[in-house]
Order: sequence, then structure tokens, then C-alpha cells
Amino acid sequence: MTGIERHSAVRVVGVLLVGVASVLSLTGCFMIPLLDDRSPFDDPFGASREDVANAVPVVQDALRGVDTHNGLWLYEASSASENCEGACNLHVEVSIAPAGTASDYPDVDTAEEEPLLGVPEQVLRDVLVAVVPAAQDQHVDVRVVTGYGDAGSAAFDIAVDALFGPLPAEGLSTEAFSVTDNYQGDISVHAHTRDADDVLDAMGLG
Repeated sequence: MTGIERHSAVRVVGVLLVGVASVLSLTGCFMIPLLDDRSPFDDPFGASREDVANAVPVVQDALRGVDTHNGLWLYEASSASENCEGACNLHVEVSIAPAGTASDYPDVDTAEEEPLLGVPEQVLRDVLVAVVPAAQDQHVDVRVVTGYGDAGSAAFDIAVDALFGPLPAEGLSTEAFSVTDNYQGDISVHAHTRDADDVLDAMGLG
């Protein structure tokens, strides 16, 4: 084998090794979520089902100290995901739901078949102050959403305006947290507590 042929063979072997390493690396990235029964499109270094399951009782315990305003509001933590062809972007979801009857809430039109019950600013503030540090300690994201009760559906619009200012049409997005509207009036607050530090400070609630 001539020197030129030997050099060409070495280059071919090098290229093949790089290709094999790349395939193994990509396969590994896809395998990590699959081993956890998640979507292959999920972040392989994101929260696992076990991470979130372990965090739920910790977040729920933090909610026990939040004022329910004489039982008008119910706070519940659960495992949740966003659908990207399977369980993806796993996080803890906290719902704020009305627990009373429609007549218990001020400024509500009880004649409506499904009245919207505005969550007070203080309730949303207290819930965020409780769950954000708990989720941050567990290294998982937490999203606070509205819930539904016998009295009707909860709504965040007034509380969000009071805490974060009027919500832009495209929503509010920062490195530490985001506030989104699904264009049906369902607003949610997502704290990026897995990766970001000082999220409460970024929200202006620290």
C-alpha cells in the first residue's frame, strides 16, 4: 500500500468513526426520553416522569399554607405535560379552582350558565410565592392554571394584569417565566424553575 493509499484509508476510517459517534450520540438523545416513556422529541436532559412525580407532593405541601379565603379557592398540584407527539416538556401543574357556589363570589353574574369567577390578585400572588420556590428546589418547571368548579370557571385576566401588567397579544415571555393566553381566555403562568434562578424576583414577587 502506497503512502497516498494509506493516508486515504486513514481518512475514510476517521470519517466512519465520526459518523458512528454522531449516530450513537443522536440515538442516545432519543433513547433517554423513550426509556422514561416520554416523547422522543422531548428534551433528553429535561425533567423525567420520576422528577415530576417526586415534586408533586412537595408542591402540594407548599400549597397547604396558602389562604383559601374561607374555602372559596382550591389549589391542587399534579403531573402534566405538553403534547408533542407524546409526553413532552413534563412539569408540575397547579390549578386554582373555585370551591364555593357562584353567589359566594363578588361581581359575578349568576344568571350566566357558566360564569367566569375572577381569581383575586392576592390569591394568584400567594400561590406563585408558595409554589415557585418549591418547584425550584425540585428542579422542575411549574405552571399555574385556572380550574373549574361547581360554581363555574376561574379566570386570571384581572390578577395577571395586576401582577404583570396588560398581557401582550402574543403573551409575555422571559427567560425566567412566561404568561400565555390560549385565545379562549384561559391564561396560564409558567415558571421556568428547572433552569432559571431567582424566578420570583424576575416576576417582581420576591
